Amino acid sequence: MARILYSSQVDEIKGSVGGLSFQRNASGTIVRLKPSRIQSPNSLQVDKNIYFSQAVTAWSNLSAQDQDEWNVWAAANPKTTNWGETKYLSGYNYFVACYCNAISCGATPEEEAPDAFTPLSITNVSMPVTSTTIIITPYSSIVHPNDYLLTFATMPIMSVGLNNRKLYRFMKAVAPATTSSINITTEWKAAFGFSSIPAPGTGRYFLQYALVGVSSDHFLSAAWYRNFVEVTGF
Repeated sequence: MARILYSSQVDEIKGSVGGLSFQRNASGTIVRLKPSRIQSPNSLQVDKNIYFSQAVTAWSNLSAQDQDEWNVWAAANPKTTNWGETKYLSGYNYFVACYCNAISCGATPEEEAPDAFTPLSITNVSMPVTSTTIIITPYSSIVHPNDYLLTFATMPIMSVGLNNRKLYRFMKAVAPATTSSINITTEWKAAFGFSSIPAPGTGRYFLQYALVGVSSDHFLSAAWYRNFVEVTGF
């Protein structure tokens, strides 16, 4: 980062040029290298990117009638955001999401739009972290005979919030059953490149985690359950 002192010929610079970004802060105008997007090296994240590309291709291969049916479904089934706002998706958005959900569940995606959907409700889940295990633990067993459970978690972070949702990485899918606990230790270490669960030392860190129910017929997802755990010592 460097501070910029203007001359009489140039009194302001905005935007980006090449790999440089011109910005203002409390010190005045500065120039810094543009941040580069960090791609997760783990195989699960690479797989998710591949799934998305496959889903886009699959949508383009649908018949016009099937695409119309997905658009009709989307118009009749808006989503509610984390802030309680209503958000209307396209049939394409719904199809791609369901396609990726199906692949994550190890199942075959559906081409036809659903007729109905009863979302799975998930509440009251904890995730105890020890020096050797990370286990998602519902206070009461989750009964989900018609739904998969997809699990997600973040790397160690210093603060929690909705803005951290981009840090979530897919951990594992649980087949329809009755679930009392989900051990994600191996998947978590592999996703973030740890050989062991890091100790917080004299400080602390947080892990955010999420579960979502995915129907086993058309692979529509219910509302995400999100929570966090504060790790202070082992």
